[in-house]
Amino acid sequence: MLSLAHGRRTAETIRLVAPHLDAEVEAAAIEAAEAADTEGVVEMRGARALLAALPPTAWAIATSNSRRRAIMRLHRTGLPIPRILISAESVQQGKPHPEAYLSTAEQLAHLYVVALPAQAEARLRVHLKAHV
Repeated sequence: MLSLAHGRRTAETIRLVAPHLDAEVEAAAIEAAEAADTEGVVEMRGARALLAALPPTAWAIATSNSRRRAIMRLHRTGLPIPRILISAESVQQGKPHPEAYLSTAEQLAHLYVVALPAQAEARLRVHLKAHV
């Protein structure tokens, strides 16, 4: 299940594993529970130093999480909220489709991707070549 869910929007995962359920209703319930649950949410080593070294206009977050959940987790760790936060609600197609990364790239001068699955990386390279 985790391999299917990682990087996907919640509703998309529900459609894949439980097509008989109302994905939007189930996703809303999961979102509400997870947005409030910050147990185990910790800052990645080096994240604070990296962000402190960058100007606020030089970094962004592209996540399959909802905006609400991403902000709650950033608050929990004490990390700053970026100027650009591309979340599940910001895109029509969730990961592994590169739409979130392309949207981020349009708003930043440079795009560096961390923790990108190989399938999404390949798609992103094709889309970036087509747009350069």
